[in-house]
Amino acid sequence: MTGAINNTRGVAVEAMFQFVLRRCRESDESKGGHEEEWATLKVHINDELSRCVEGGALESSTLFASYLAQFLYLEEQWVADNATKIFPFDYAENVLAALAGLAFANATPRVYETLKQADVPRRALQLNELTGSAREHLIERIALAYIWGSEALDSHVITEMFSDSRIDDLIELASTVARWSGEKLKPEQALRAKELARALALFGSREPVSRRNLLAKTSRFIGFVAEPMDDDMHWLLSVAPYAHGPHGDDVFLEALDRMVAMDVGKALQILKAFMQDYSLGYDHRDRLQGLVRKFNAAGFHADAVSIVNTLVEDGAGPKWVELYKELVGKIPPQEPL
Repeated sequence: MTGAINNTRGVAVEAMFQFVLRRCRESDESKGGHEEEWATLKVHINDELSRCVEGGALESSTLFASYLAQFLYLEEQWVADNATKIFPFDYAENVLAALAGLAFANATPRVYETLKQADVPRRALQLNELTGSAREHLIERIALAYIWGSEALDSHVITEMFSDSRIDDLIELASTVARWSGEKLKPEQALRAKELARALALFGSREPVSRRNLLAKTSRFIGFVAEPMDDDMHWLLSVAPYAHGPHGDDVFLEALDRMVAMDVGKALQILKAFMQDYSLGYDHRDRLQGLVRKFNAAGFHADAVSIVNTLVEDGAGPKWVELYKELVGKIPPQEPL
């Protein structure tokens, strides 16, 4: 995008776009519409768009896609009629330039619906040449569309990601949606997030070794679970053992801590799954210790002691030894020399 607007041709094309938009906005203010003004000016736009073929006018390809929302304002039908020219998949250089520009277009349901109608997201992700931020931003756009309800879980653009050849795309989709677990989503949006989590967990669990990273990302969907229901437990238990890692365990344990007040029994089941193959690192804000104390206070004394004992045997530090003494009333047994 920087290259497109920082050379002479790109500057000139963007100036033309800005001129057309300004004239149409002025017409809206003075006449209550811009149809006549647009009809006069779009001949120049059409002429420029016609150059975006066979590797030509790459700056324009980038800019047309980045201004997609603005062209929808000018005329939705024009965009629909020219979508295949804005994203010309027969010309690799031009479509890749357009997809790079699309990363800077407004992310709105209206823009996505236009892309979807032209099958742009699905076809774009089939391009191995589409890499880096352009690919990431497109997947983020698909994630938004899914949460909005503009894409279904069984849509082609999403189902095609559920394969080992596209695992990186699926991980990016999971990472994007998981980032919104702390947001105040509408109930139906949170429900869609959990439906995605179930699908991700099922797919990941079929090959847990090679898909471990996907399961780790999916563990962050725990933030969408306000109160664990029976149909949440299967996917939560399957991803809990993979929630370890830099900051991952803290996110997971923080959500689990909130869950204790809703259903302490289910929360304990999830913690036990989390503790499988767990290697204690830095217990941020003593979250794990705090959880153990809550379970002990809720009447799960034996479980609390078992968790602490395992950690102490694995070499946990003085804080855990002190917690063991607090729970049991004596120092933990020592291994013989």
